[in-house]
Amino acid sequence: MLFILTSFLSSGLLAKKTEDIFEAFENPDKQYGPFVRWWWNGTRAEPVEIARQLDIMDAAGIGGVEINSIAMPDQVPAESLNIAPELEWLSKEWTDVVLAAVDESRERGMTPDIIIGSGWPFGGEFLKPEHRIKRVRSLVIEVGGPGVYEADKDKLWDLLAENDHILGAEGRNDYRPERLEVIDLQLLDKTKTNLYPKSITLNLAEVYDREAGLIRITVPEGYYSLHAVLLEQDYTAVKHGSLGASGPVLDHMNQAAVLSFLNNMSDKITQHTDLDMGELFRATFIDSLELSHSNWAYDFPERFKERRGYDIFDWLGYILAEPDEEWHAAFAEDVKRAKYDYYSVLVELFEERFITTYADWAEEHGIDSRFQTYGRLAHPLNGSLIPTIPEGETWIWEGFTENPPSVVMDSTFINKYVSSAAHLAGRDTITFEAITNAVPVFRESLEDFKLGMDISVLDGLNHPVMHGYNYTPVEAGFPGWVRFGVYLNERTPFWPHFKRFSDYVSRLSMVLRNSENIASVGILTARGEEWERAGLQYYPFPTDHYPWYEYLMARAFQKVGVGTDYLSEEVIQDAKIRGGELRYNDRRYELLVLLSVSALQTDTAEKIADFVAKGGKVVFLDQLPNRGLGLMHQGEKKQAVSKAIHRAREDGAFFLQAPDAPEILPDFTNRNQRGFPVDYSGLIALSEQILEKTGVEKQVNIVNPDSYLSQVNHIDRNGNHYFFFANKHRTEPVESELTFSNEKKNPLDMNLHTGQITSSPHWSEGIYHLKLGPLESRLIVIPAKSKKGGDKVQNKDKPSHAKTLDFNGPWELTFKTVDNGPVFSRTLDTLSDLSLSEDPQVSSFSGAVHYKNQFTLDTLPASAAIDLGFLRGTTTLIVNGQTVGTHWYGQHRYELRDVLKEGSNEVEIVVTTTLANYMRTKKDDPMAQRFSFWFNPTRMGIEQDIQVKLYE
Repeated sequence: MLFILTSFLSSGLLAKKTEDIFEAFENPDKQYGPFVRWWWNGTRAEPVEIARQLDIMDAAGIGGVEINSIAMPDQVPAESLNIAPELEWLSKEWTDVVLAAVDESRERGMTPDIIIGSGWPFGGEFLKPEHRIKRVRSLVIEVGGPGVYEADKDKLWDLLAENDHILGAEGRNDYRPERLEVIDLQLLDKTKTNLYPKSITLNLAEVYDREAGLIRITVPEGYYSLHAVLLEQDYTAVKHGSLGASGPVLDHMNQAAVLSFLNNMSDKITQHTDLDMGELFRATFIDSLELSHSNWAYDFPERFKERRGYDIFDWLGYILAEPDEEWHAAFAEDVKRAKYDYYSVLVELFEERFITTYADWAEEHGIDSRFQTYGRLAHPLNGSLIPTIPEGETWIWEGFTENPPSVVMDSTFINKYVSSAAHLAGRDTITFEAITNAVPVFRESLEDFKLGMDISVLDGLNHPVMHGYNYTPVEAGFPGWVRFGVYLNERTPFWPHFKRFSDYVSRLSMVLRNSENIASVGILTARGEEWERAGLQYYPFPTDHYPWYEYLMARAFQKVGVGTDYLSEEVIQDAKIRGGELRYNDRRYELLVLLSVSALQTDTAEKIADFVAKGGKVVFLDQLPNRGLGLMHQGEKKQAVSKAIHRAREDGAFFLQAPDAPEILPDFTNRNQRGFPVDYSGLIALSEQILEKTGVEKQVNIVNPDSYLSQVNHIDRNGNHYFFFANKHRTEPVESELTFSNEKKNPLDMNLHTGQITSSPHWSEGIYHLKLGPLESRLIVIPAKSKKGGDKVQNKDKPSHAKTLDFNGPWELTFKTVDNGPVFSRTLDTLSDLSLSEDPQVSSFSGAVHYKNQFTLDTLPASAAIDLGFLRGTTTLIVNGQTVGTHWYGQHRYELRDVLKEGSNEVEIVVTTTLANYMRTKKDDPMAQRFSFWFNPTRMGIEQDIQVKLYE
């Protein structure tokens, strides 16, 4: 462990960390608080309302805003549009309001960002025809000869439309393209299927009338498949673009088009404000790249031939088509290799022409490039190496795990790639679109927010941008204007407690952003083979998972106490080898693990062999790489890769078999199973086996690792070593014993809720006894120098209790409806889920429920506790007029100290609910029904009998 600590302390990266963590921990700067995506619905924003909303956000601990102009939802009543005029994106009026928002946010110490364009992917009616999005698609038509085959443009379009299901959800905004042109035709001879087939390249000038859009082909005798490649241009529209920014989508593969769009935005803003972008905003933002299968550049054939050495049109029709089981095996293999070449060139061009162009433009304007560099066209790791603030995303989904159904949180599989790239590139701020909510809107709770934060941090991200805060004036009614997202504003029931979440985020984010993540294990997945097999997948939701543990192995290593990063072949090739470590910038890896990789670029294979020869540790799981990638020079590549891997094996690289998938494994392609728990036991055992065989030391040893328990660890510039642990289980605790490698100092506990730093009561004789309740987390620091924390916080758990008092009915309940709605009362003899009440006013309630009761004590106990169990919402306990505390996640258990008295004790429990059940009943409100008409009642209130436990 010491060598890792020394290397991090000597790195230039830690010198950039400016905060003294111990001094800043109690009251971090506002920049560390959660940011929000500020949906400017319909761009109907006004300065006075902007100031009002920023006051609300500021008071709740929100540290910054992402100004996001977007179209007004269709469900908004027309009369509410009279509140404010619609502003045109980039107009003088729009820019004036943006400037007011920037000034007002900075006046409050908040940070402003702004999205590039409006909607996604961005574009506008103003785009030149040649600057609009393009793609090529394959059309396979079975034909027999001799004979003549004819098809005009309408017939070709109809045949394409029959295959629109291939485009999936990404194609839902697609329409008949302005331009539909045949660019390649091949006849594949399938008469003799036992031979490598021969294709006939058709002369387009002879068989295709471009002006009329007609193909006419004389088919020889035999059985053929006609592979047509059609170029579509301007086939999709900006989703939810605001006035002035809707319409055609930009061609992201055209560098001139990209620069024209970016410069148009910066020039207009500067023209209207006399300020450059960097004087206004911290960062501009680009959302995930939902480019509707864009896969072509105007000069792609020329660039492809330069880079891969052959004509793409020899193979394009077969690359784009679904593999045919009748293809000869050798031909199918060559198509796969050509497919890799095609997609790898697309990724290279996209990185150069879009990602790098945007990052350079941002740097030129003195502004950070905040970017979700994923979709289809970006490499999931390499793309995120380029922007200054790479971003991931964490979703909230319908769970279907209970009756009524719950929601689940999902740190998407792109997040670990994004954080790994940030670590490799030396970025200290790694944002994530937090609690992305397009499905169970109105059902979210602060408990969900905390779980979303924790699982994202465990995947290496460190700063949430909440999705989001909807710009909606009070005059627009309730719920008002809601585009997407968690319903964040002062009219949501949990809002009075939101700052508890903000404080938690601020402290944790401050620590993580001012220290360096530690990883000693680099992981390589079979990206090239994925492109051969499945093409470019859509991230953050890839549909091809091979092997089954592809996205799980990194998490398994962390569960046993070792930090990990994903690597790419390009990163490995560019890395240096020193002292038995693979070094890339300031990252150092002593172990490289390949996950079922059978094909590599030759330079990668040779670097791996050199790494092993110079003392590095390598483990191959399930496969030994034995061939190269790409169509050309297959024999030479195979020989080079095989030779390099053989050398690595001779020098000590290990080969191991991974376990079979657990009996129950979520279908990650099904959104109703995203975020479901995974049994990591097999991968945990494999991780332990790998570490034992290679001798790689853990940063922390975790006794009895658990599928629900994980950690990340960081070192700051002063040598203080931080460990963040989190229990992801909503209802069960986890326990373990921890030993910290080569650490001699007594650990301190850093309370993320209060900001206190105390000597740990859980440490004895070199062992940290970790017990985390449901959804509980712990931040532990091993100080570089003996450091006195505050007084030890004594463990309050009691092994036994002397007496249990039952709360008997009746309970007096007062219901205070959200948004100043009616107040009403009920009396209940038994506590249960209020959403299942036969009383419609109760079952449809949202707001704050005040439960009142009393119990009698003959004598005062030494201590006491009340356990409310688990529920959706927050609780505040008041005993004899004194507030005991508030719980907003996990088990709602309260210790009663100095509030009890002999005789009668009055108890009040305030429960805030979600908005779900109220929104379900607003049948006449299209906005409420948009997100709530279809789901079942959501759990509400205290669901179990309550007991008071008295301790002697």
